[in-house]
Amino acid sequence: MDVADLIREYYKDVYGVEVTLEVLDKINEKKVAEELLEDLKKVNRFVRLTQLEESKCLAPEARPMMLHLSDTGEMVCSVTLETFYPGYLHIEWTCGKEKSGEVSSSLERYAESLDHRSFSVCSEVRISQDSIRSPESTVHVSWEHEYTNTKGQQTFSITDHNFLWRPVMDEIQTPSCMYHDNPVVFNCHISGYYPDNVTVKWFRRNKKTLEFCEDSDNISVPKIRSNRNPDNTYSCTAKLTMTPSVDNHLGAEYVCQVEHPSLEKAIKRSTRGMEILARPQLESITKVLEDNMLVQFSMHLTKFYPKDIKVKWHRGGDTTQKRSAADDTTHGNAG
Repeated sequence: MDVADLIREYYKDVYGVEVTLEVLDKINEKKVAEELLEDLKKVNRFVRLTQLEESKCLAPEARPMMLHLSDTGEMVCSVTLETFYPGYLHIEWTCGKEKSGEVSSSLERYAESLDHRSFSVCSEVRISQDSIRSPESTVHVSWEHEYTNTKGQQTFSITDHNFLWRPVMDEIQTPSCMYHDNPVVFNCHISGYYPDNVTVKWFRRNKKTLEFCEDSDNISVPKIRSNRNPDNTYSCTAKLTMTPSVDNHLGAEYVCQVEHPSLEKAIKRSTRGMEILARPQLESITKVLEDNMLVQFSMHLTKFYPKDIKVKWHRGGDTTQKRSAADDTTHGNAG
C-alpha cells in the first residue's frame, strides 16, 4: 500500500496504472499484473494510454455545487462533472479554515453516456456541523483530468449570499396588557437555521440608551434549546421574563438579537414602547359627620396609572346611581 501511494503521488492515478504494470513486470510479478489488467477491463472508465487517441479527449464541465441536509445531521455537498473522456478524474475535498482545511473522504458515482462517448461523475462529501461553525470555514473541491491537463475548483462558505439556512425571526410575542409589579413573558421564535449555533441576546432600549439584559432580581433569561425540524434545520424560542414597573419601564422597548455564523451582522426584532397599567390600591374609607348633620365619605386610592380614574358611589339598596358630574372623575398621582 505504501508503494501504491507513492506511485499515485508522483505519477497521478492515470499514469500510475501504466507505471504499476511496468513495475510488476520488471519484478517478475506477472500474475499480479495480469490480475490488475483483468480488473481494469471490468471498469470501462479506465483507458490504457497506449490505446487512447488524443483526439477523443474531452475536458469535464462542472455544475455548481449543491447542498442538502441529511437525517443524521450532516451537510451533504456534491458537485457533478460532465461530458469528459476518458472516464477518470482525480477529485479532492477539503473542509475547515481556508489555509488549514482537512481532506474529507468522498464518494464518487461514475456514469457513461448513452452513446458511450463521454462520462459524468457525481462526487459527494458529508460535512459535520462542527466543521462549519466558524464563519471562516470553507468547503473546497478540486478536480484534475490528466488526459486533457484540465484542473478546476469550487469553494463554498457558510457566509455566501445563496446559503439556504440562515435564521428567520418572528415578531416578539408580548402580553396584551402589562401591569405594574406583575411578571410578564416575551417570546421570540427563531427558525430555519443550520448549523445549530445561534446566540440570542436581549436588550432594553430606553430613550437613547441600550442596556443588555441578564439574569437579575426582576429579569430571567432562560438558556436557548434548539429543536430539529422535519427538514433537518433547527428552531428555538427565546424567552425573557421580567417584572415591569411604571417608574423604570414605561415606554421602554425590548430588543431580541440573534447571531449566527451565516450572518454578516446580527438580526433583531423589537417590541413597541411598553404601556403599563397599575391597579389602584385602596388605603382607607373614612366618614365624617358635618355640621349640617350630613355624613361625608372619602376614599384614598394610591399607586395607579394612568392618572385618569372614574369613581362611582352607590347607596346600598338603591339601584339608582346618584352622583354629581364633579364626582365622576378624580385626578390622582401615580405612586
